[in-house]
Amino acid sequence: MSVADAVKRCEQYDIMPNFIYTTFRSTSDHEKFRMVFLVNEKIHDIRVRELVQRSLMILLSEADVQAKDASRLLFGGKKLVYEAYDNVISVPPDLLNAVILYIKAGSNPSRDMERCC
Repeated sequence: MSVADAVKRCEQYDIMPNFIYTTFRSTSDHEKFRMVFLVNEKIHDIRVRELVQRSLMILLSEADVQAKDASRLLFGGKKLVYEAYDNVISVPPDLLNAVILYIKAGSNPSRDMERCC
């Protein structure tokens, strides 16, 4: 997935990141990047954090599944390729509604909704 494709997907579901930056291993042939999202409130419950992570991983299914661990340390990158610092998402309803719309548009919504829940 390219940065442009990721932004387009986010626009489609109205879940926009604050910024996107390329990683040190990114090349012109194979873009590698990280997307940073800002939620509208502090998250104190690990279950809510997991819900946010799982929801974003569903919406951006091409994402690296190894990068979902809450204790993972992420390093900087090479270049800032997208920035919109006013973008904020709310877990309910914005993020959850986006996931539902994404699942409904898929080939097997019943199975995918069960997996999500």
